[in-house]
Amino acid sequence: MNRYFKVSVARFMPLVSILVIGLLLIVGVVHVLRAQYGMALIPLSFLVVLSLLAIRGYSIADGKLRIHRLGWRNEVSLSGLLKVETSPDLLRGAFALWAIRGIFGTDGYCYSRSLGWFRTYTRDSRNAVLLEFRDAKRIVVTPESPGSFAEAVRAGMPP
Repeated sequence: MNRYFKVSVARFMPLVSILVIGLLLIVGVVHVLRAQYGMALIPLSFLVVLSLLAIRGYSIADGKLRIHRLGWRNEVSLSGLLKVETSPDLLRGAFALWAIRGIFGTDGYCYSRSLGWFRTYTRDSRNAVLLEFRDAKRIVVTPESPGSFAEAVRAGMPP
């Protein structure tokens, strides 16, 4: 069984993304017009790299969670999964320590008092789902439908 879930996107994110993308494009074009081609590559490269890293969705198949990006996906085995929890407050008070946090979401390692260290693949904290494993590993994702996602994860867990 393979179930795909779109990533949930925060309400403000499309507007902020458009503004930041527009600003980066303008800066790139200004440098091109000034014949500063090397400088034009910096904001445009930044934009390309961030868009490649953006989380596009999640799927559950063959006992694995797949995190889809533009052109590739990460896989996490669901073996050893102890708990699946949904809550809009999971990420409250969390801060990114080794993560990309910006216009295309948060991807990396974060910390909060309630969760401790955890890996995040998120774009909208209101739809957070925590996956907690036997080895103390924690992963937080933000699918559009947290309840349906949690059910699919429980159904896809290896015995």
